[in-house]
Amino acid sequence: MKKLKYITPIVIFLIFSFHLLFSKELGVRIVDKELNGKELYTTLLIEGNFSYDTIDAIKNGITARVYITVQLLRSGGFLNFGQGTISEKSVYFTINYDVWDNNFIIKSKKLKSNIKTNDPAEIVHIIEKNINPLTLPLKSLSNKNKLIVRSKIEIQTIKLYPPFGIFLYFFDPWNYESKWKYSEPFSVKGIKKG
Repeated sequence: MKKLKYITPIVIFLIFSFHLLFSKELGVRIVDKELNGKELYTTLLIEGNFSYDTIDAIKNGITARVYITVQLLRSGGFLNFGQGTISEKSVYFTINYDVWDNNFIIKSKKLKSNIKTNDPAEIVHIIEKNINPLTLPLKSLSNKNKLIVRSKIEIQTIKLYPPFGIFLYFFDPWNYESKWKYSEPFSVKGIKKG
């Protein structure tokens, strides 16, 4: 019985460590670009999934907003990451939980009607399906300009105002912001036309 007392915490620690090592961080990246007149159509792929803490928070009545931001930049600067934003597009989805139907409800201006699902992993696929293609205006660019597209995803659930917001600075398991993911540098001339 004493051995079991010491083994249980070790097993729990190993399971938790395994989950941290092999769970994929939530992020969004550009997988395709297409030129259509004076607009750049981007196809995005959302990688990873929502954390268990975020899903539990939504199930317990907290509304989550998922923001996806894409920016078109001039190539250059430090490590060729880009400088000067040419255009930006941000889309958001609101996620609630209906206790009576046991469903997550996904709402957005991009959706004709609300979408329901009882599978938390399905939320990512629904959002991905309904953001593509995301359009960026090209404005006045020459064919010689080298460009970069970057994208990120952000989850916002709880927003506390000062002085209470300081609490979320130290402990915030629900809100999330991914790192920017950059495309390879390209020129307008090199983009396939749609």
